[in-house]
Amino acid sequence: MLFTAALTSATLLVVRHSAQALVQRQIQQDALNDVQTIQAVQNQREMMLSRRADLLATLAYVRNGDATTIKDASQNPGNSAVATSEHTEELAAHQIEFLPAEDQVVRC
Repeated sequence: MLFTAALTSATLLVVRHSAQALVQRQIQQDALNDVQTIQAVQNQREMMLSRRADLLATLAYVRNGDATTIKDASQNPGNSAVATSEHTEELAAHQIEFLPAEDQVVRC
C-alpha cells in the first residue's frame, strides 16, 4: 500500500512538472508570436506613412510648391491621392516615377 501511494505521488509530480513545462513553452511561443505580429503591423504602418509622405511631396511639387497643398491633403486624406487641378496627368506621371516597382499601377 505504501509503495502504491509513493508511486502515485511520483507519477503525479512528473505529470505536474511536464504540464507546467508545456504551458510555459506555449506562453513563450504565444508571446513571441504577438511581438512578431506587432512588429509586422508597425512596419506596414511605417511603409504607409512613408508612401503618404512621398505622395504629398509629389503633389506639392506638381502644384509648383504650393504650401497649402500638404495642409489641404492632410485635412482631407480621402482626396489626397486625387489632384483636381489641370496637373492630374503630370501628377500620375510623377507618382509612377517615385513609387516602388510593385506599386506602379495607373488607375483611371
